[in-house]
Amino acid sequence: MNPTKIDYLTHTHNVFVGCTGKKCAVGLKRCWAKKQAKRKKPYVRDGKTHGCQKCYLFTPHVHDKRFLEPSTVKKPCRVGLNFMSDTFEAAFNQADIAKLFLMIEEARQHTFLMKTKQPQNIQNNFWVFPRNLWLGVSVNCKADLWRIDKLLALRPAPIISYASIEPLYSSLGTAEELMARFYPYLGHKLDWIIIGGQTKPTLKPEITWVREIEVAAEKLGIPVFEKNNIGKLTLIQQLPKV
Repeated sequence: MNPTKIDYLTHTHNVFVGCTGKKCAVGLKRCWAKKQAKRKKPYVRDGKTHGCQKCYLFTPHVHDKRFLEPSTVKKPCRVGLNFMSDTFEAAFNQADIAKLFLMIEEARQHTFLMKTKQPQNIQNNFWVFPRNLWLGVSVNCKADLWRIDKLLALRPAPIISYASIEPLYSSLGTAEELMARFYPYLGHKLDWIIIGGQTKPTLKPEITWVREIEVAAEKLGIPVFEKNNIGKLTLIQQLPKV
C-alpha cells in the first residue's frame, strides 16, 4: 500500500491495474490513471528488468502478490482500492474479484474505497460485500448519471455507496433533477458525494454546477467532500457516517 495526497484517503492500493476504456464517457485519452501509468516506463539495470510492462501499457492485469499486503499493515487506513484500474472491467474474472473481496474482509482494520465506471457488471447475487468496503461510481458528465441509477438499484447495504463526481466537466442538471437521482423513489439513497476538478491540465468546474449538487445533497442530508482543485474559497469536506 502506498501513502497518497488524495484528500479523503491515507493510502492507495492497486491489485488490479489497467483498463480498456469501454463504457467511459471520458475515454482513455483523458484518463488520469493511464497518464500516471505512462510515467513509469520499465527499464533494464544490471541485466534485470525493473517495472511492469503491462502497467506501462495500461493492459488490464492482476498483481497477485498484492493481495497479501493490507493484512500486514496494522494501523487503520482509508485505502483507495484499484484507482489505477476498474475492478468491474470485463477483463477481470469473477475469481479475482472474489479474492479481492476476501482481502478486504481479512483486513478489517482498514476502510477500502472502490469506484467503477461499469456498475452494470456488478453481480451482487454472487458476492457478499464486506462491511469495510465503500462502493462508488465515477461520474464526469450528465451522460454518466446512469451509473448512479445502477449503483442504487443494487441496494448494497450495509456498505457505504457513493458518487465520485470528478473531474466534473459539465452541469449534471438542476438540484431537483439531482435529488431524484441521488434518492430515487423507493430506492436506496447515496451515502456520500465527492466533487473534484481536473489537474494537469487544470480544469475547474463552474461553481454553478457545483452549487446544484450541493443543494441537492443538503436537502437529502447527504455529506459532500469537495476536493481543493475545484477552485472554491470555502470547501465542504464531510465524510459519511459509518
